[in-house]
Amino acid sequence: MPAPLPDRLPPAPEHPPPARRSRDRATPLAVVVAGVLGLAGLLLLAGADPSVPGRYPPCPVHAATGLLCPGCGGLRAGHALTRGDLPAALRANAVVPLLALAALLLAPLRALRRRHRLPGRRDPGTVPRRPAPTPRLLLLIGVGALAVFTVLRNLPVGAFPAP
Repeated sequence: MPAPLPDRLPPAPEHPPPARRSRDRATPLAVVVAGVLGLAGLLLLAGADPSVPGRYPPCPVHAATGLLCPGCGGLRAGHALTRGDLPAALRANAVVPLLALAALLLAPLRALRRRHRLPGRRDPGTVPRRPAPTPRLLLLIGVGALAVFTVLRNLPVGAFPAP
């Protein structure tokens, strides 16, 4: 006859799953590597002026079609931003300063949300007061805004956002 089973099983150890722990350890390293690479790119852009011919390859879309793509003037805008010249950056490509501002604001906001457990998409314990926009909706809005920007900068009436 087999031994009787105990009425209660011992409690399971309270350890997070291994995949979660390894991802938590990799996250700070990824942030540091991304920061170092981003800083190296900014230093390169600050040191090598894109308006000097031959420093960077020409835009393939502009070379092939003569039209300005959404990225045309982006290197010049980034160079102007590294020099602190916001008007020149906006003249070169208005999208780059806006994206830089968004990147500068989103990282600290995300860190604050995680640190203080503010309501958000990644915190399942809280319910936001209004539904957050879905990533698909944000992507469609971004693509639509870039399309409008591209069309405007290639029309005579919209020459202001052209480099």
